[in-house]
Amino acid sequence: HLQVTPNPFSGKTTITFDSSDENITIQIFDGTGQLIKEEIPEKSRTSFDWSAGGNLPGIYFIRLKLRQHSIYSSNNQPPRKYI
Repeated sequence: HLQVTPNPFSGKTTITFDSSDENITIQIFDGTGQLIKEEIPEKSRTSFDWSAGGNLPGIYFIRLKLRQHSIYSSNNQPPRKYI
């Protein structure tokens, strides 16, 4: 489960995820597919606050990876889209 609130957002958003997996990686991509942020939250965390900062307004994609598996993305599909 992956939730982004608020969505759409201006400036800052919270990415919330359900997982008992200890090896989580959150990746954020811009509209061109370029990786702009990668975060490895502490093991006990289930959310991550992201500030868009100097990034331009637009569409962003989020990929949640557990261990070696991409949950919301595969080799043939883009990460989930958020604006």
